[in-house]
Amino acid sequence: ELEQALVAKETQLEGSAGKVEQAWTALMELIEERRAQRSLLLSEVTQKSSRLRLELRGNRDSIGWSNSVRELLNLRSDAFLEDMPGLADWLWGAPDDPTRKLRWGLWRDALSMGDFSRLAEGEGASLRPQWQRRLEGLDESIRLRLLTEIADDIVEMGFLKDGGNPNEASDWQNITEGSPGQRTAAMLAFVLHHGNEPLVLDQPEDDLDTEWISSLVVSELRASRWKRQIIVVTHNANIPVNGDAERVIVLENNLGSLRVRETMIDTSIGNKAVLHCG
Repeated sequence: ELEQALVAKETQLEGSAGKVEQAWTALMELIEERRAQRSLLLSEVTQKSSRLRLELRGNRDSIGWSNSVRELLNLRSDAFLEDMPGLADWLWGAPDDPTRKLRWGLWRDALSMGDFSRLAEGEGASLRPQWQRRLEGLDESIRLRLLTEIADDIVEMGFLKDGGNPNEASDWQNITEGSPGQRTAAMLAFVLHHGNEPLVLDQPEDDLDTEWISSLVVSELRASRWKRQIIVVTHNANIPVNGDAERVIVLENNLGSLRVRETMIDTSIGNKAVLHCG
């Protein structure tokens, strides 16, 4: 009976393998399409901004991948603290390494078969026995779910130092190395250069000193206002004044409610409330 069952399955093997290949091809096409759209967006923003340089790194979000896998495996926060990053780095590190596709293929084969011995013995993954047993003990549905966990892309954002030459690599600084004000300024520049739909900014001057507000925020707002409607909530008068705002509305807090500030003036026909906007 077992032999007959295996023969019956063997006749379905070729068709099933074809369906698997088609599914992977469709998945990879979706990933490449998304990557192309992201690259186009980043290229457009980079061309519009003289202070930003954005580069897409494919499948480099190993931290996000590790977190997803840990959640899927229901691992404790203190479990396999070194094993998971090591596996992620083996799988998704060194993007230009031509063997990465081979490593990912080995990982997929191990998951589909439930046999991780090749990864533990000599393929570079260096799985500890305890970590190997944990992976081999996974339920089949979890292992197959792990097959489709793919590290996402990341964006590396660099900004031009004050007075720097955009043609000099040393004058560009990674956004992660910048101060809170520099990071805020870079992200604000990205937002202002992306799209033409109306944009609402709530206190864009936060974490920025007066020099940054004048050199970046105001100049970017003046340039963007011709392409989109921008509404800015701010406590800094430099933004509406130097940003050449078309309309300024002064608000005040009155017993917990916001309202337009007003002033009572004397006229020939009596007192009149004048709103602080114009």
